[in-house]
Amino acid sequence: MYFDALGLFSSDEFSFSLLFYVDLWNVCVLFALVLIAFCVHVFGFGYMSFDSGRIFFFLFLSFFVFSMAFLLLSNHLLLLFVSFECIGWSSFVLISWFYSFDGLKSASKAVMLSRFSDVVLICLVICDLVCISMR
Repeated sequence: MYFDALGLFSSDEFSFSLLFYVDLWNVCVLFALVLIAFCVHVFGFGYMSFDSGRIFFFLFLSFFVFSMAFLLLSNHLLLLFVSFECIGWSSFVLISWFYSFDGLKSASKAVMLSRFSDVVLICLVICDLVCISMR
């Protein structure tokens, strides 16, 4: 089942809209995502109770969860790639939260892994488009 969230652009030759694909499998994985995110948020309230920047931490953690849900439900390759980039960016911010050398070193490793996975994702999308056009 397709859920049209927002018709962004439409003309006679081209239309671009924000579509979400919802089926039983997506609902089950989305439920698991929300359950795990709830547990992480509850743990984070106790863990970050003495940190002065906990509001921003929870902002980035919520953005990470939103990006994961958007990746799961997106039905357009461009939206898939944008949500994948948002996950990489928010994971960099969350890993480097404490500004220590180890945190920044780990965050830079996460960025390099994210760039590598971006290249793999683009290659897989191109291979998929080529295979579809050859049918």
